[in-house]
Amino acid sequence: MTIRRRRRFIPVAAALAVLGTGGCLISEEDDLQIVLDEHGTGGTMTIVQANMQSNDTTDAGRSADFSTLIRQWKDDAHLLEGVRGGYYIKERRLWLEGGRLFWKQVAIFPDLPEALGAVRNDTLWMPLAGDGEVVSTDGTVASTDSGRVVCWPLERRDFRLKVRNRGFKPTTSFADSFRAWRRAHPKD
Repeated sequence: MTIRRRRRFIPVAAALAVLGTGGCLISEEDDLQIVLDEHGTGGTMTIVQANMQSNDTTDAGRSADFSTLIRQWKDDAHLLEGVRGGYYIKERRLWLEGGRLFWKQVAIFPDLPEALGAVRNDTLWMPLAGDGEVVSTDGTVASTDSGRVVCWPLERRDFRLKVRNRGFKPTTSFADSFRAWRRAHPKD
């Protein structure tokens, strides 16, 4: 049995890890889809995070978290992080919908275990952390000694998971911050 350590791609388990950042970035919901290529080794991963926010308790921290999110969207450093992590981000999008700020990333990867997580006995295991409540999945939710995981057999080519953060307690409105940022940067 081979177990590989999971790299920080865009894991759904915790919003901080989802964006690959420090700080206190959180999201209310994370919607994940992984589609493998015809060889079953690489593929595409899409994650959409609804209601991006900060739970930092200071104005400076909240401002820094918002700046981090904008940098992830606009700067190349985030793209290079992905390459070092075993994936190529081919789309990033940040937008308002229904008064909430959404973040989307689409990435391709050549090697499923390296980019996404532990593969055991021809099964993809994706750990869930913290207050993540599985809203929907086409996988199986299981409990292990180290916490809950979602498992999918690798003969499948399409994996889906939607998680809601039960402990979602934003301390600011990034939707308002994003509107102000847009007014200040109309060409971006």
